[in-house]
Amino acid sequence: MQISSVWPAASSRGPIDRAKLTAKWFWLAATFCVLIAASLNASAAAEPIVISPATLPDGRVGEHYDRTLMASGGAGGPYTFALTSGVTPVSFSSGGFLSGAVIAAPGTYNFRVLATDQVGNTGTRDYTIVIADNPVLISPAALPGGQIGQPYNQALTASGGAGGPYTFSIVSGSMPVAFSSAGVLSGPVIAAPGTYSFRVRATDHVGNSGEHDYTIVIADNPVVISPAALPGAQIGQPYSQALTASGGAGGPFTFSIVSGSMPVAFSGAGVLSGPVIAAPGVYSFRIRATDHVGNNGERDYTLAITTGPPIVISPAALPNGQVGQPYSQMLTATGGVGAPYTFQRMIGNLPEGVSLATDGTLGGTPTESGSFAFAVDVFDTSENRARREYTLDIAAAPRPTAPSLTMTIVAGMSASLPLTPGATGEPFSAAAIMSSAPAEGGTATLSGAPNYLLTFASSPVFSGTVIVTYTLTGPGGVSDPATVTITVTTRPDPSDDPEVAGLLNAQAQAVQQFAAGQTDNINHRMGALRSEACRKAFANGLELSGQGADGNAASVDFPDGSDCGGDAAKLGFGLWAGGHIDLGHSSPDDSAERDSVSINMTTGIDYRFNDRFVAGLAVGYSSDDSDIGGNGTESSGEAYSATLYASYRPAENLFLDALAGYGSFSFDSKRFVTSVGGFADGQRDGDQIFGSLTAGFDHRVGGLRLTPFARLTASSSSLDAFTETGAGIYSLSFGKQSVDSLGGTLGLAGGYDMPMALGVFTPRFRVEYTHEFSGSSGVDIRYADSPDGLVYGFQTQPLASDQVMIGLGADLLLHQGLSIGLDYRGTIGFQDSYSHAFGLRVGGGF
Repeated sequence: MQISSVWPAASSRGPIDRAKLTAKWFWLAATFCVLIAASLNASAAAEPIVISPATLPDGRVGEHYDRTLMASGGAGGPYTFALTSGVTPVSFSSGGFLSGAVIAAPGTYNFRVLATDQVGNTGTRDYTIVIADNPVLISPAALPGGQIGQPYNQALTASGGAGGPYTFSIVSGSMPVAFSSAGVLSGPVIAAPGTYSFRVRATDHVGNSGEHDYTIVIADNPVVISPAALPGAQIGQPYSQALTASGGAGGPFTFSIVSGSMPVAFSGAGVLSGPVIAAPGVYSFRIRATDHVGNNGERDYTLAITTGPPIVISPAALPNGQVGQPYSQMLTATGGVGAPYTFQRMIGNLPEGVSLATDGTLGGTPTESGSFAFAVDVFDTSENRARREYTLDIAAAPRPTAPSLTMTIVAGMSASLPLTPGATGEPFSAAAIMSSAPAEGGTATLSGAPNYLLTFASSPVFSGTVIVTYTLTGPGGVSDPATVTITVTTRPDPSDDPEVAGLLNAQAQAVQQFAAGQTDNINHRMGALRSEACRKAFANGLELSGQGADGNAASVDFPDGSDCGGDAAKLGFGLWAGGHIDLGHSSPDDSAERDSVSINMTTGIDYRFNDRFVAGLAVGYSSDDSDIGGNGTESSGEAYSATLYASYRPAENLFLDALAGYGSFSFDSKRFVTSVGGFADGQRDGDQIFGSLTAGFDHRVGGLRLTPFARLTASSSSLDAFTETGAGIYSLSFGKQSVDSLGGTLGLAGGYDMPMALGVFTPRFRVEYTHEFSGSSGVDIRYADSPDGLVYGFQTQPLASDQVMIGLGADLLLHQGLSIGLDYRGTIGFQDSYSHAFGLRVGGGF
């Protein structure tokens, strides 16, 4: 290298500074020399780029290939690789990587690789990669055989190529079973027997494929019918045999007859059954069994039909019989062709009364004795016949025996008793009564063959024992006499029955109370008439009272104007009404207790002839409802009456009151029957007369008034006879009954009038003592079914013969004419009777 220096000419502008210029050129020359030297040094030191490895391994289709190229030399890395010629069987990157699955076709792949360093130096290398083939292989090499009707299952697998998944397909040939794209052969073998050849192809996921030829041998599986032979049959006997099949494509199987004839019925299910009715012999036939896909098999059979066993008649001997006794024996048969059998007597005789039915029943009632020989033939439906000889011995009938019997009967009743139970020697043709003693005990009769009822009607007035002697007649003659001992008992004495006594006492006392109630109401009216102020009153009121069985109890009366003001003497007529309610209880001796509710209502009209004499007419209604004892016995009665009454004052303070009346009544009763626990119903009527006479003295001092008095009362009642119903033999008949009553009363009444702003207030009191002089009554009682039977007498108990009544009360008479009264009255009878009364009276005058 040569370096020249050229100086420039002088500037027109002035002289050149040669020193500066010389320095600048030396600096440029030095720099250039340094660069030239460095370049020469670098060129002398650089190495070539070398690519490694020198060679690459070969690959295989479908397998993974992975290699990395390296470079060295030049200016150093990093290096960049590039393909300058040829192709690679796998992907190649600038980093020098050959990698991926080999999907290229088999063969030799030549290519050149260029490596470049960081300053541009390059190097190349030629490579060769051989890609070997990798075929798709199908396994197994061979397939197992199959059998018709049996399931088949075999899976094919593949390997090689680019790997799974693989898809299988049939290239050629036919399959004996189903084949899936997954390579599975499966399902029942329904193809015909034989050898099936086919080619299968397996394809990998990139399209590489392989094929394999297969052969499947399908063996026959014939339909076989069992059993190999059939058992024989017998005429007339039931036969049952089932055929079965196996093989083929499996059940269900259908059976049919191909040829021949059957001696019994045959079903499509392969069952031979039914009674054998064909003629004896050997029957040949062919049976075919077909499976569900049509495969079938056949078998030839023979069935031998033989005659049945001989007919045998049973029993071997007959039991003996007896004249007059029912005889029954069933003959039976076995063998032949079987039932039904027909029986027939062929020779000999049967005893009179005995016959043989076609079903083998030998029966009847023999009427003659002896030994009877006969033969019986029996036939089956095929006219097979058998015979057996019999002897039937019939003994003579023994003499009848009659039992001794007993019977109990109530007097006046009838009862029946069969005579044949317990007797021997039946059947009985007659019965006879020999005697009945004592004759007055009743009447015995016979009826009702063949049991022969002895009916005995007892006398209603007899009690004791009756002996009836009788005989029975049967096939063996007449029995020895036997007896029926009949005990005749009387029914309970009704007069001792507390329910009967309580009912009769209640009705007798009720009729006394009917009369007493009306008497009390009218006497109260006459007491009011003694005050002139009451002549224009028409008052109404009601009193509630409790009353004993004696009927003499306090009452609340309808106000009759006794406290009314005004001048009544000018009024000729007066109209009034009054009444009371009695609640009573009594406990008579030997009789059920009585609780009663009695109502007595009276209304009347009277006329004042002068200031000393008043007379009138009253009509009344009374009722009584009595509960007797605790068993439900009841008596309900009603009465209607009419009464004349008069009050006379012979002196200023003396008075006489009198009345006389007539009434009619009726009762309905329900009696508890102690013997049987039921009830008897009854109804009776009657009438009565009654009256009373009262004398007293009215004494008044200022507002105080005292009235002592005495009274005589009487009544006579008649109750009609009646008969109960509903209790059978315990219903009773009651005779006509009279109830008479006579009683006397002493009493003191008083009151005190106290004027007040509202009117007049009067407290009152009253005390009475009553004695009953008579009142008992007798009645005859019979049982209703024995009008001529025993008579039982009964005496009723009257109301209490002695009783005391104490009464307290108060009246308020208002100026307007309205009166209000309150009462309490208590009555005590000395024979266990009592009552308590609380009364209220409200009245007004107009």
